[in-house]
Amino acid sequence: MATKKTSREQKLRQAVLRAVARHFDAAGSERALDYLLRAAERASRLFNPASHRRHLERALALLPAHDAGRRLQALGDLTRVLLYDLGDPEAGLGVRGDELDDVR
Repeated sequence: MATKKTSREQKLRQAVLRAVARHFDAAGSERALDYLLRAAERASRLFNPASHRRHLERALALLPAHDAGRRLQALGDLTRVLLYDLGDPEAGLGVRGDELDDVR
């Protein structure tokens, strides 16, 4: 019973993070990026690769080119999601090569 409650709580927290990230993103707020990265991290812990991928892709669209550390972390995470969790080696190996060039 405790596992079901914990699982429900985790799903609720993920839903709240996702909603807050969407809200800030739609409003054009700088806070959207932090919530998108947090939502991606939580989706990873809950093994929800489709959600993890969506949050990372949106976060990458918002991350400025000069934020190389977070861009590289997000690109690495996205590559792992595509390769290992979603089983899409073509997409995983081709992850945004042009964006990697932008970071250099």
